Amino acid sequence: MNPVTKEFVEQTADFIFHLSDKQLEDRIADYKKRQFNLYSIINREASAYQIKYNNETIWQMSFILIRCYEYYQVKLPMISEIFMKETIQNDINKRIVKQPGDPDDLQIKLNIEKTGQLSFFNFIENVILKDKKYQTSFTQKESDNMIFMLMIVGLIYSKSISRYS
Repeated sequence: MNPVTKEFVEQTADFIFHLSDKQLEDRIADYKKRQFNLYSIINREASAYQIKYNNETIWQMSFILIRCYEYYQVKLPMISEIFMKETIQNDINKRIVKQPGDPDDLQIKLNIEKTGQLSFFNFIENVILKDKKYQTSFTQKESDNMIFMLMIVGLIYSKSISRYS
């Protein structure tokens, strides 16, 4: 699975960020029907925010990531909760033991690499570091939570695509 390009991510982001409220709501409703279990993970994170901008940003970032995986045109069945738990448990079982001198976020970086979507995560990092509206709306902990959720969704998609392609 070749990762999508930086340009693909940016074009997708431009499209997703320009959806109307109604279009975003329709996408969320459609996604709930197609992938209820993944919808639940994303919705749990998005629902933590009462501010509309934050809630929408979580969904927008998620839809950009999802589009990165839809690019491969692999028809996925509904991903089961059992498969999701197995994927997460397998990841936990393969965790590396942190050595002295290793950066604190080494495991996160390794997991992001496993998603196969480095351009997407570089895009997210750029938003977090440079977008003023984002910076005034999200704390560092909230950003970390979003990245963790996106990483989990990415790992599940990556494993699912490799399974069905």
